[in-house]
Amino acid sequence: YPLCALSVSDERPVSTQSTWGFGGGGRRSNAGGSLRKPDWSRITLKKFQKNFYTEHSSVLARTPEEVAAYRNQHQMTLVVHSGNQVFPLENTDTETIPKPVRSFQEANFPDYLLQELAAAGFKSPTPIQSQGWPMAMSGRDVIGVAQTGSGKTLAFES
Repeated sequence: YPLCALSVSDERPVSTQSTWGFGGGGRRSNAGGSLRKPDWSRITLKKFQKNFYTEHSSVLARTPEEVAAYRNQHQMTLVVHSGNQVFPLENTDTETIPKPVRSFQEANFPDYLLQELAAAGFKSPTPIQSQGWPMAMSGRDVIGVAQTGSGKTLAFES
């Protein structure tokens, strides 16, 4: 797949407080300091396609016009990069880039993850999560651009 980019400009207020941790180990951390660099010339890796996405029935039923309305409402800009060229996509395009999800259930996450999201107080995905998760789980390389506090980290560490 070509590289896909997603830009979301949404005025929806988002909390900047995180309950997920306090960042890395700090400057004094020596995690991994004793690891040796692998000799990749002696290692054969199996081909691995990261395509974990199965479109939920309610997402599948959405028309291109409904998808465009959601993307327009959240000021999404979708483009595809191929080589040195950038191709803007219409917000009605549901073939090149998967349709956004509107709930955690539509992302087809396992029950244990849905329970953790609910316990953490998350009600619904942010716009960048709504569009970014289907793209990333479909095995695409994704660049997501959105304001600080918009949920990018939770979108792309999934």
